[in-house]
Amino acid sequence: MSNEGDDSNSSCQINKYRNTKFYNGKADSKYRSRCSSSGGIGEITKDMLRYRMLALHQQGLSMSEIAADVKCNKSTVSRTLARLKETGSLFDRSRSGRPRKSTAQQDRFLINLAESDRWMTSIQLKKKLEENLQVKISDRTVRRKLLENGLTRARTKRRPRRTKP
Repeated sequence: MSNEGDDSNSSCQINKYRNTKFYNGKADSKYRSRCSSSGGIGEITKDMLRYRMLALHQQGLSMSEIAADVKCNKSTVSRTLARLKETGSLFDRSRSGRPRKSTAQQDRFLINLAESDRWMTSIQLKKKLEENLQVKISDRTVRRKLLENGLTRARTKRRPRRTKP
C-alpha cells in the first residue's frame, strides 16, 4: 500500500513539472532518475533543474521539499540558490585557466592550411602560422589543434611485400 502512495506522489510531482515551461514531453523517466544528467535530446539538463529549483523556491517550498522534487541532495539546492543570491545567475561561474595562445580566427587559418596540404608537418605549419599571423605557438599546440578538429598526419599506405624474406 505504501508503494501506491509513493507512485501517486511521484506522478503528482511530474504533473507539477509538466505544467512548467521547462517540460519538453519526453523527459519523464529522466526526471525521475537523478539530479545529474548528460543533457542529450529529451533529457533534463542541469540548467533546467536549476530553473526548476528556483521556481519551487519562489513558490515557498523548503530546501528539503525542493531536493525531494528534483531528486538531488539538499546541499545542491542550497548551493544553487546561494549562487543565485551571490552572482545573480544560476549558471556556472567562469573557471580559471591558462589564457589561449591563439584566437578562433588563427585556429581556422591553421585548419585551412593543414587541409590544403595534408603532407605538411606540425613544424612547417607552425612556421607558416608565425610568418603569416605573427603568432608564436609550439608544434605540440599545432598538433593538439589539429586533433581537436579531427585532423591527423597523413601517412603513406603500407604496400604488401612483393618478395618473400
